[in-house]
Amino acid sequence: MNLKASLVLAAVALAGIGLGTFLLPRAVPAAGGAAPPAKAQPTAQPQAVPIVSGKLVSVVVWDEHESKGSRSGQTYKEGRVDFYENFIILTLPGGDRAVVRNGYYSKLWFKAE
Repeated sequence: MNLKASLVLAAVALAGIGLGTFLLPRAVPAAGGAAPPAKAQPTAQPQAVPIVSGKLVSVVVWDEHESKGSRSGQTYKEGRVDFYENFIILTLPGGDRAVVRNGYYSKLWFKAE
């Protein structure tokens, strides 16, 4: 096969691929008109609900994950705590909040409400 025949075959193959995408069957609305594309409706994300909440008695929040053997942290003895599956939310008396992931706190004591 010579160069000219190779180029013609390549052009025909590319044209077939290009036209093939336009000739694929598509859904046609029953009324015969073009239907606007369906927009995906945003789904509402379920809001996490604390497993338990209460008045904070004491908690130690570590600077690093407990697996690293961190011995540097802060003890909090006032406020509120909301306990979730993978984290806690500490609300301090001034209203500041902190999300603390599991492994970054220990010795959690609180009075459940």
